[in-house]
Amino acid sequence: MKDVFRKLSEPLDKSMVEARIGMTSAKGFSLLLYKTARTDINKLNDSGAIWQNKHEYDAMGLLTCTISVFDTDHKLWINRVDVGTESQTEKQKGLYSDSFKRTGFRFGIGLELYNAPFIWVTWDMEQFNNKWKPKGFFGANLNIIDYETVSGHFTKLSIGYEGRIIYKMKEVDTPVSQEQVLQIQALITETQTELPEFLKYFRVNAISDLTSANAVNAITTLNKKKAKQ
Repeated sequence: MKDVFRKLSEPLDKSMVEARIGMTSAKGFSLLLYKTARTDINKLNDSGAIWQNKHEYDAMGLLTCTISVFDTDHKLWINRVDVGTESQTEKQKGLYSDSFKRTGFRFGIGLELYNAPFIWVTWDMEQFNNKWKPKGFFGANLNIIDYETVSGHFTKLSIGYEGRIIYKMKEVDTPVSQEQVLQIQALITETQTELPEFLKYFRVNAISDLTSANAVNAITTLNKKKAKQ
């Protein structure tokens, strides 16, 4: 059963993520990343879960969605519930879809979207009905080029429009992996390297504080030292 929940909480693939305009000004607009209800359905199906869902109104008159996943180990249903907000276009359909997606978040589906960076695109704008609109812009032509996260935080994100990149997140170093930590620890022992000296050289307090790039460098250096012994 743990495998099912692990699969549900795995980061989304870039093909599962879409972008739409958020705020606008005279200089450009922001983009918001989102998932569709279809993404949640696909994730639930692909995880191998036995699941069901239902919609009902609560005591406050809010439409709620309950997604239930059957725990085959303990023979019980695990329920998650959330409410939806109205769509600007299809009010009732939007409520059902939004409540379903929000409940999906409670199973970890696309949870990293809450940590998406602020995305700003500089664009030639025009006013229409006292609102700023991007000239010649069609949202359907947006596509996610790069989409990577580590521990729920974005490490790489770029968005394309009609064959060109209109947004690229400044790349950050990913943290060291557990596999790299174990490999470095083993090499330090094998090469009889003094740990304090090693940490001082890389300017960290512990091996786990290394970035992935520094870890690769450390492993290469230690392997060279090991080969000379």
